[in-house]
Amino acid sequence: MSVEVVRRTRQHPDLRVGSSVRGAVDFAKVAVSLAELRESTVDQPSVGVDAALVALSGRVRVREGGVRTSEEIVTEIWQDVFGRVEGDPGEGKAGAPTNRGTTSL
Repeated sequence: MSVEVVRRTRQHPDLRVGSSVRGAVDFAKVAVSLAELRESTVDQPSVGVDAALVALSGRVRVREGGVRTSEEIVTEIWQDVFGRVEGDPGEGKAGAPTNRGTTSL
């Protein structure tokens, strides 16, 4: 699924440059490390979205004149692939997905 997120960065209308395959590799590696640090699993939404932000927000380039940040766009793409999240104060920056789909990388 990390590959799908990266593919969508290359197709997003607000991005001038999307991430490469290396971004997907880094996304997966960051997710594993972050899950370990948080004593969690990679399929936790807070781990996934935070890993995507760390691995991808610096690799993409927003179109000139855009009003959104790369972080906002990466979060949107992650949510489109994995499902929207609701805030959960006990789970990092993101909570549980509102849909019941799988959230594995």
